[in-house]
Amino acid sequence: GFLPITYTYKDNDQKLSSWKIGSYYEEFLYDTRGRLIEIQRFNDLASIKYSYGHGEQPVGITYGSQSNVMLRKDSTGSITGIIMPNQAEHTIEYRTYFNGYRLIYSGLHTQIWEYDSKSNLQRIYFPFHRIITYKYDDNNRLIYSFSDG
Repeated sequence: GFLPITYTYKDNDQKLSSWKIGSYYEEFLYDTRGRLIEIQRFNDLASIKYSYGHGEQPVGITYGSQSNVMLRKDSTGSITGIIMPNQAEHTIEYRTYFNGYRLIYSGLHTQIWEYDSKSNLQRIYFPFHRIITYKYDDNNRLIYSFSDG
């Protein structure tokens, strides 16, 4: 059967604080500038930490296993690649369309992340015909997600 997903938000803003499905949940920690600095996972006790340079975009990611990845950016500051611990590079391509934009992640397999004009994640297209669809309330808070495939 289906397990419900519960989403919680910080008090006075639209930032996701945590989500839970069954006994698995994640919490999201932000710095004083509102930047995501850590995702704590409470089923496998791993975390993901984000490091920042002088700007608002992350420059590196450290996983719970202490493996690091670096982010490659273009002249506008957009992330165009992820350099993995083994030095393999995965690419990210941005494409706009009539009502939003898409991020196309090409690594071992390709994933497409589709966003609306408000930058809300609408769908993730995974390999092998899997899709996750997200729905939001009037305050742009995630209220529902559904997996197909």
